[in-house]
Amino acid sequence: MSDELGKLVSRTLLARSKNGKLGKKDTSIVAAQFGLGIQSVQRLWKRGKIQLANSIPVVVSSLKKGRVGRKKIPVDLEALRSIPLKERTTIEDVSAKLNMSKSKIQRYLRKGFLRRHSSSIKPYLTEANKKSRLKWCVDMIKRDLHGGPRFKDFFDFVLIDEKWFYLSQKSEKYYLLPEQDDPHRTCKNKNYIPRLMFLCVCARPRFRDGNCIFDGRISCFPLVTYQPAMRGNVRTGRVRGDLVLKPITSITREVIRDFMINKVLPAIRAKWPKEDVGKPIFIQQDNAPSHLNLDDSDFCEHAKQEGFDIRLICQTPNSPDFNILDLDFFRAIQAIQYNKNAKTIEALVPTVEEAFMEYSAHKANRMFVTLQSVLMEAMKMKPRLLSDSGASSCNSGAKESGTSSDSGASTESGASSCKSGVKESSTSSDSGASMESGASSCNSSVKESGTSSDSGASMESGASSSSATVFLGQRCFWAVAFVVNKKDERGKSAWWNRRVRS
Repeated sequence: MSDELGKLVSRTLLARSKNGKLGKKDTSIVAAQFGLGIQSVQRLWKRGKIQLANSIPVVVSSLKKGRVGRKKIPVDLEALRSIPLKERTTIEDVSAKLNMSKSKIQRYLRKGFLRRHSSSIKPYLTEANKKSRLKWCVDMIKRDLHGGPRFKDFFDFVLIDEKWFYLSQKSEKYYLLPEQDDPHRTCKNKNYIPRLMFLCVCARPRFRDGNCIFDGRISCFPLVTYQPAMRGNVRTGRVRGDLVLKPITSITREVIRDFMINKVLPAIRAKWPKEDVGKPIFIQQDNAPSHLNLDDSDFCEHAKQEGFDIRLICQTPNSPDFNILDLDFFRAIQAIQYNKNAKTIEALVPTVEEAFMEYSAHKANRMFVTLQSVLMEAMKMKPRLLSDSGASSCNSGAKESGTSSDSGASTESGASSCKSGVKESSTSSDSGASMESGASSCNSSVKESGTSSDSGASMESGASSSSATVFLGQRCFWAVAFVVNKKDERGKSAWWNRRVRS
C-alpha cells in the first residue's frame, strides 16, 4: 500500500467512524472500495488508534524501510540460445526445454527478458537483385546541384498490375446481438472461392490549393469477356442470347496486349491532365511473363498517337514493394470490397469498380510518400559493390564476345557516364537521350544478335542513361549513405560534391 493510498483509506475510515468507532461492515466496505484486503484496512485503523491513544501524530506510511521482500532469483536464459528455433515456437516448448513453468516464462515476457517474434517468409534477393534495387532507388532521385537530393514526384508514372478479387473471405468477423443466430456460410471448397482478376491502372493524384485536380484513378478493368448465353436459366431469369460474363482463364501476352492497347491507353488519354500532354508518361509494370516487352511494336505504335508519349518500363525483379499497388492500394480497396454485399460473380465486377473509385485521393497520395520511405530503406541494404578504381566510366552491363555499348547521356559537373545494358553477340545499344522523371528503361534498348535500338528516353538533370550501373562504384555508395542521412547542415548535396571532386 502506498503512502497516498494509506492516507486516503485513513480519511475514509475517519469519515465513517462515530465517536472513534467503526460499524461492523465499515472495514469490508472500505476494503472493497479500494481493492484491499480487510486485514490491511483493519491493521491501518488499529495502528491509528494506538497512535492517538499515546498522543503520537498519526502516521499511515509504511513502516518498512528501503526495498523489502524476497530477493530476486538470478535469471539465466542463455540456455535458450542453444535450442533450435523450431523447438521454441510456443510457451509450452520453451518451458519444457528450460524446465520452467509456463507462468514464469510469461512473467519473463512481461518484464522484457524474452520477446515474441513473428517471422514471415520474405522474397529471396540475390546480389544481382540487391544491386538492381539499389540502382532503381538511385534512379528515382532528382540529381541537381542546387540542393540536397530529393525523390522524384512520380507525377509522370502510371502503375499497372493484376490482382485476384474474391467473392468472400474464408473467415469473417461479425458483431451480433445476444439473441441473434450465428451466420451460416457454405462453400463447396474453401480453396476455390469464386474470384475474378482485375487489371488496375492508377497514377499519383495532383492537388492545387488544397483541391484535387486529378485523382489518379485511371481505371480498373476486369479480365473477363461477355458471350451470348447458349441456353436460358429459369432460376436466374436469363434467356438464351443474353450476354454472360466469362472469366478469361488464360492470361497470355496477347490478352494483355489487347487490354493495354484498347483499354489502358484510351483511359490514360481520356483522364490525363491536359497540361502534361506531350510529356513522357512511364507505365510501370512488373516482370510477369504475360506482360509486354518494352519494345513491343504494336504498343509503341498506339502509344504515340494523339500527341502522347507513353513508354513501358519494368520495375526491378522480386520487388513488389516498389509498386504502390502491391504496397498499399490493393489491400485498401479489397477491404472496401469486402464490406459490400456482392452475392454473385457478376455482382463482383461493379463492386470492385465502386471500391476502386471510392478510395480517397488524399490517402492514395500518402502511399507515394510511403513508397519513398521504402526506397530509402532499400538503399540501406548494402550489396557487395565492386571496388572503385577511380575510372571515370564503368562498363558493367557488357557481357562476353565483343559487346559494345554507347550511352550518350552524361551527368552534370563531371559525373561519370556509365555504359551498360548490352547483351551478347556484338550487341550495340545507343541510349541517346536521358530519361525524364527517373525511370529506368529496363534494358528496353537492347536486343540480341546484332540488334541496334535507340532509346530516346531521357533523365532529368543530365543523369546517366537508364541502364547505367552507377551502383557498382563506391561513388554510388556515398550517394546511398547521404540519402539515408538525408541532407547535411549546409543544405548541399554531399553526394554531388564528392562526385565533382572525383
